[in-house]
Parts: sequence; C-alpha cells; structure tokens
Amino acid sequence: MTKNNKKIGTISTIFLSAVIMGIVFTPLTPAMAGISVTLVVDGDGMGIAGDCDDGTATPYTTIQSAVDAAAPGDTIIVCPGTYLEEVNINTSDITVEGVERPIVGDEDEAFEISANGVVLSGFETVSDDDDCIQVFGNDNKIVDNIASDCDSDGIDVFGNGNNIIANTANSNDGEGIEVDGNDNNIKANTANDNEEDNIRVVGDENNLQGNKANNSDDGDGIQVNGFYNTIQGNQANGNDSDGLEVDGMENTIKGNTLNGNGGDGLDCDACNSSVIQGNTINGNDDEGINCDVCNDSVIQGNQANGNSADGIDLQDGSDDNLVKGNTANGNGDNGIEINNNFNEITNNNANDNGGNGIEIQGNADDTVVTHNNVNDNTNWGIEDDGTNTTIDKNRGSGNGAGFCDGPGCP
Repeated sequence: MTKNNKKIGTISTIFLSAVIMGIVFTPLTPAMAGISVTLVVDGDGMGIAGDCDDGTATPYTTIQSAVDAAAPGDTIIVCPGTYLEEVNINTSDITVEGVERPIVGDEDEAFEISANGVVLSGFETVSDDDDCIQVFGNDNKIVDNIASDCDSDGIDVFGNGNNIIANTANSNDGEGIEVDGNDNNIKANTANDNEEDNIRVVGDENNLQGNKANNSDDGDGIQVNGFYNTIQGNQANGNDSDGLEVDGMENTIKGNTLNGNGGDGLDCDACNSSVIQGNTINGNDDEGINCDVCNDSVIQGNQANGNSADGIDLQDGSDDNLVKGNTANGNGDNGIEINNNFNEITNNNANDNGGNGIEIQGNADDTVVTHNNVNDNTNWGIEDDGTNTTIDKNRGSGNGAGFCDGPGCP
C-alpha cells in the first residue's frame, strides 16, 4: 500500500469509528469560531447591513429574534419601522443600533437590558405602563435614544460604569433619567418637563455634564445623592422645586445654570469638602445657594442675583467655609447670610439687596469678613450679630441703615 493510500485508509477508519460511536461532526458557527457578525432586522423580512431596502431576505423580522440569535461581539442593525414588542437583552457585549430611529415598545418596557457592555443607540421608545428603557448591568452605553411620554421613567439605570449620553427623555410620568450606581457618565442629555425630577442620580463618583433638565412639573431639575460626584455645565431652569439638589460630601459643582426655579437654585445638604464654583443662580423663588450642614467647602465665583430670599445662605452646622469672589446682588433678603462658625467671607459683591448686604447671625462665631463691596442695600451693608467677628477693609455706601452695625464693625 502506498503512503497516500495509508492516509486515506486511516481517515476512513477514524470516520467509520466515529459513526459507529455516534459522534457527529458539527460545522463551526461564527460564534464558535469567535467571529463577530451583523444581524439585520426588518419588518418586511428583507434588507442587508447598509441598505434596508435591499431585496435580500433576512430571517429577523423582530428585534427579539435577532437578540436571541446574537453572540457577544455581534451587531444588530434595526431597519426603520415600528416594532410593537418588549425587547429583553440578556447577552453581554452586543450592539443594537437603529437606522432612522425605529419606534419600539408596547405596554411594558421597550428595552430591558440585563447584561454588561451592551450598546443601545438610535431608537424612539414608547411604553404605556412602565419605564421606556431599563438597564440592569455595568459598562453599558445608552446613546442617542428618545424615551419620552413614558408611563413611568424615561430611562432607568441600575449599575456601575454606564454611559448615558445624548438621549432625550421628556414629558414622562416619573423621572426623565434615573441612575442608581457608581462611576456612571450622564452627559449631554435633554430631560425636560417630566412629572418628577428631570434627572436623579444616587451613587458615588458619577459625572453629570452638559445636561438640560428644565421645567419639571413636581420635582427638582437635577437631584444627586452621594459622594465624589462631578456636576458640571448643566442647565436646570424653571423647575417646580430646586434647580439642583445635592446631598453628600466632596462633590464638585461647577459652571451650572440654575435660574427661575420654584425653590432654591442650588440646595446642598451635608455637602462637606465640596467645591461650588462658577455657577449662575439667578431669579429663584427661594435662596440662590442654600448650604445646610456644609463644612470645609469652597463657594467661589458664583452669580446669585435676584433671588426671592438670600443670594447665598450658610445655614446651621456650616463651619470653616470659604465664600470668595461671588456676586449676590438684588436679592429679596440678604446678599450673603452666615449662621455658623469659622467662615471666611472675602472679595464678594453684595449690593442692592432687600435686607443686608452681608448678615452674620447671632450663633456665628469667629467669622472673617474682608474686602467685600456692600452698596445700596435696604438695611445695613454689613450687620454683625455674631461673636469674635473680624470685619476689615470692606467698602460700602448708600445702604439704608448704614455701612456696618455690630460689635465687629471697625
């Protein structure tokens, strides 16, 4: 027997033995081979990636059927149309992408994601009885979707490391966007006119940046509960309650616009070691900036003008804060009011207010008030009812009662 014949005989013997033993050789699928594929969904059963009008047949006429067939790494392209279904995504690391914003949903959630690393983008979602988009998992990306007019929240996320970016979540019966977890990015979303808070975040080290959260019917524009969060460059105007409410320590609150809200512009509770800087907080129905039990914080370079109560108010339990370089003009009560100990008030403008320019309350000890401008206030430029107050190198004129009143006055 030749060498080649020996090989053929050996292979035949192996195959015959496998048949006798009942072994079946299955061809490798793309998933088994580790190859990512693109699945196309079209309600008319025809379409290819890049051309939903192509006459090539696709086996997927529902999004759920494609999701069920997908493996990690796969991409699902959903062609234009209306898909009356609730899509449950349980496979991690897949991408589900809409073309020309397909409409998805029915009575329950349009999308429920219980997986990690999923990308969902380009859909308009509807729900008659629940949230439009629910996410339970980590490192997901929810990008450029519309989740409006939903029966509960627009977008509801539970998990860490998720990215909620450039979505629209308006006029929902609950929150516009609610996120519960740590290290999430909530950026460039529009969440207006929702029944409850427009954006609500619970957790630590989250980043809220460049969002619009205006005109809530019965809640805050943005509410954040947690530590080490960054809240920067957001807009929260005309809300029924506070523009921005922050509860927790070591948060950074910079460059936000918080105007014309029904409560405080910015309400901070237990916000120790926080930075409140460069915000525009005007024309609110209560305080401009209201800090309650905030210690060792920096309140610097903010505009707090034309608010119905105080421009800046450090409430009881707020010690060792630096209030520097702020403008607190034209407020209904005091420009700046201090209620506790060891605070430094320097280089601020507090003019044209309905009460005092700067008021140091009787329970405030060891306050330093220097280099401030206090002009044309209805009462005193500076009124000191505290203990051991240092008042030095301030400037003021045209105040109704006079420049300075109290034991610390020069």
